[in-house]
Order: sequence, then C-alpha cells, then structure tokens
Amino acid sequence: MPGRKTRSKPTKKRPIEQYGHGDKQRANNPHVGLVTPETDRDAGKRRYEYDPHLDPQLQWAGKAEHTSFEVPTVSLHVHERVDPKTILEAVRRRNGRGGHLGWQGGQKDVVHLVTRVSRAKELGRRCIFTDRNAATSYHTAFENLDSLGPAIDWQVMPLENWAGEAKEPRQAEFLVHDFVPWTAITGVVAMTPGTAQRVARALEGAAAPPVVVEPSWYYP
Repeated sequence: MPGRKTRSKPTKKRPIEQYGHGDKQRANNPHVGLVTPETDRDAGKRRYEYDPHLDPQLQWAGKAEHTSFEVPTVSLHVHERVDPKTILEAVRRRNGRGGHLGWQGGQKDVVHLVTRVSRAKELGRRCIFTDRNAATSYHTAFENLDSLGPAIDWQVMPLENWAGEAKEPRQAEFLVHDFVPWTAITGVVAMTPGTAQRVARALEGAAAPPVVVEPSWYYP
C-alpha cells in the first residue's frame, strides 16, 4: 500500500564474516576452538515426568516404580553446509552487484503505479491481502474483502514514522495473482516534476491514467 515511509537513521554496514578452513580436507567442519566449556556451559539436568493419561497398554511395571526421570541437557549445534558468504554471492550474481535488485539509479526515476481494490476485482483478478508483510511466516492472509476493514490497522497508515510497534501492521499488503493489467492502473505517481513529464510523454497517445507528483510517497 503506497504512502509515506518511515524515516530511519543511516546505519553503518557490518561486514559479513565466516570461518574458513582452507588447509583442511573437510573445510566445512568447524574448529574445535569455536566451542569451549567456558563459552557453552552445560545446563545441568532436566526432569521429565511420565504422562498419567497415556493408554494403559503403554504402561508397564517399571513405570510404577518411579514417576519421572532426569536427562542431561546438552547443547545442539547445527553445522550448515551453506555459509553466509556463499548466500550473498549467489544473490549478487542473480540481482547484480550493488543496489537493490541491481538498481543504482536512486528514487527520482522510480514511479508508483496506482490501482484500487475494486478495480482489480472488476477485472476478475484473484486478490488477497495480508495484515503485515507477506514475507513473514506469521502473517494472516484474507481473500474475503469484507475482512479488509477489521483486519487492517488503519490508524498506522497515515503515520510518517512507523517504527516500533507500528512497523509490522504498517507493512500490510494487497497482492494480485500473476499480474496487474494496465487497464487496472488508475494513476501514476512520480517523485519529481521532471520524472512526471517524462512519464507523460512516454504515455502520450495511449489510454493513460493521470500522472501526478507526490514526493511524500518516497523516502526523504
């Protein structure tokens, strides 16, 4: 959903580091020095109790003699085969080096194509909306547009600074399956008058929607 974005302080990029063992035959094995008794202390033992509600067929004489047992708690280390450097290099190869998705042109040449929920539905497009960023594993998705009102936190939508608790509900999304046809576009928003003029010239002679300048739709 378009609107004014949160203002965030510039952050210093942190380098991605990884452990390498080029002199070893099995280079993916972590060095024994990475985990020590000082850095990964044992947590003692944990008591587990038998469930008295189990089926009687799962009970035997030995269980009657004691109702619980103790198990030493040990740390679990998962050795991933794919390291962070490999992941980053793969993303760069796919999207281009530098910039988001290979784009390095800044915001002034980015335009927003605007449509409406009702227009997308009129054209028979399958739509859903989510109560937060659809990339999260805990979002809730809805197809029934009657749920659009109560499911979305509309109070956070006009906010200029939507950090903190407002961040996730402010990232609610409306998604159209496969593609949005050009006939569904009701407007084009540009950051600067110059960009708006170029867009208007490119669309001249076509059944084009209005092109407007709205700097507040972009990051400061």
